[in-house]
Amino acid sequence: MFNKNRKYFVLSIVFVALSVLINAFIIYQSCLKGASSSSWSDNVTKTAADVINTIAPNTITEKNMPDFSSFIRKAIGHYGLFGINGIVTTLAIYFSISYTSFYKHHWGIAISGSFGLLIASLTEIIQSFVPGRSGQITDVIIDFAGFFTSVAIVYLIIILALDHKKKASEAEANP
Repeated sequence: MFNKNRKYFVLSIVFVALSVLINAFIIYQSCLKGASSSSWSDNVTKTAADVINTIAPNTITEKNMPDFSSFIRKAIGHYGLFGINGIVTTLAIYFSISYTSFYKHHWGIAISGSFGLLIASLTEIIQSFVPGRSGQITDVIIDFAGFFTSVAIVYLIIILALDHKKKASEAEANP
């Protein structure tokens, strides 16, 4: 059986590796020229439209496709992808530093949030130099909102789980 430090070490390696991969993917996507980026988005939008139209025929039409495409790009490409990134990166940070003597939850939240703001800003800065792309402050806000929503949810779950574990231990010690 693993002790806590060894288990957390293994989990930190797994989540750090996943975090590196997802952040590399996000940075790669921000480096794509406008036409390539649109191609990725168009494929996701078409798939989503097909699924919706299968469930509710004629919901997504040529008339509302531009608005739907914009929504998909922002909701999935920005908020959703950064939300997944927030989960993975927050768990990487938590498992990497939570067993240290200086660790407090507010440090994990601050480090995770700072990283989310950094990667959201970096990707938009990169896009401002890529042909056919532009860096948008609104995209930084959407990216960071997706990332930080995940940070908050992960830490809420961690805090509730630790509180439950503490109460269970106290109940077991004091029957």
